[in-house]
Order: sequence, then C-alpha cells, then structure tokens
Amino acid sequence: MNADLADVSRDLDSMVKRASEGEEIVILVNGQPMARLVGALVPDKSRVDRATWAAELETNANAAICSKAVATPQAFWDASRADRF
Repeated sequence: MNADLADVSRDLDSMVKRASEGEEIVILVNGQPMARLVGALVPDKSRVDRATWAAELETNANAAICSKAVATPQAFWDASRADRF
C-alpha cells in the first residue's frame, strides 16, 4: 500500500496495526517513495535457549571423544602415520 506522509501521520495507529499484520506501507513525500513501514520480526519461539544448546553441545562433544587420547600434536601425527603403513 502507498500512503502520503500526511495520511500516515494522521492514521499512524491503524498503519502500524496493518504493518504488524504483514502489510508493507510505502510512505510517499511529494509523490516520491521515501520510507517503508513494515512489521517487526517476531522472535522464533521454537529456538533453543543458549544454556540448553551448550549442554547438548557438551554432551555430543563428550560422546565424540575417541578412546585413543593423544597428548601432543606429534603423537597425533605419529599415530596417523602408523595407520597408513
């Protein structure tokens, strides 16, 4: 929808309501588009909070640790080479 600046300032409440319902309002000044009024992004409620994510990450990381613990980078490379020969 296109609306003149005077119309928007007069009916701002209804314009904000329409924008929050998903409508895009282009604000015109002297017939030229100058701004857009759009609804704000609503946070996704299905997202996992940071603490839950961190706990899950730690659980998965602990499960992924292999049984061969390598103390140094040199030991890692030695073990890697031994597998190839």
